[in-house]
Amino acid sequence: LEVLTFPAPEAAALASPAANASVSIAVTAVSKGLPAADNTDIAADALTYVGPVIESITPNSGLDTGGTNVGVEGEGFGTGMTASFGGAALTAISVTDSTYFTGTTTANAPGLVDVEVVTANNFTGGAQGGYTYEPS
Repeated sequence: LEVLTFPAPEAAALASPAANASVSIAVTAVSKGLPAADNTDIAADALTYVGPVIESITPNSGLDTGGTNVGVEGEGFGTGMTASFGGAALTAISVTDSTYFTGTTTANAPGLVDVEVVTANNFTGGAQGGYTYEPS
């Protein structure tokens, strides 16, 4: 249990968990004359943290030798994130904003592969079968 104290009633900031998760929150308001137990409210699964979402990849295929520049649209992207296509790291990642980034594919075996994005906070998201490596 972590106890956080805020300097003003309207000030509250919580750190996100290390991975995609739902968390319960217990809030205790301490006021003069009342025991803490009378001022506690527990909200089960009150916050749900969702990883990045991939909506589209353009182009959605390229040669197995790598070197294809791709653009990825979605949500939850940011500085310090990584991406992989079938386990092969995307290079030269450039995040335009939280909804778009670009990068360059690296070599991989031909075939349909999953695409995975991992944020700087270790949230993960992806697109199953989101990209195809074509034989060169």
